[in-house]
Amino acid sequence: MLVIQNKEYMEDVLSFAKDAGAKASKNLEDKLTYLGTYAYGNKGEGNTRCHIGQDFAANSFAFCVEAKDTDTGEWVRWFNGGLIHAGPCEALDGSAPKFTVSLSKPTNEHTWSVHT
Repeated sequence: MLVIQNKEYMEDVLSFAKDAGAKASKNLEDKLTYLGTYAYGNKGEGNTRCHIGQDFAANSFAFCVEAKDTDTGEWVRWFNGGLIHAGPCEALDGSAPKFTVSLSKPTNEHTWSVHT
């Protein structure tokens, strides 16, 4: 389950992805689905949730995945990270505006990737 912290920002980024084309939009939707259903196989559906909000990098998100404690039923932080946007021909060397590093070859497409 996704718990969206900033619905306006989410709509802005979804719109940005849609404007970037069908492939970009699908890439973002797939990553959001991945985070929203993470570990359903071994934790059981409804026993994980992902809080997702605005990151400081443009068109990117910060997230925290929680799992339900099987003994107490309380939500416990499991891990956190970012859903990071990479745009056309960007060098992902840690510099602005993305502030992230990637060993992948720069691309001419808009993509999002999960970083933990």
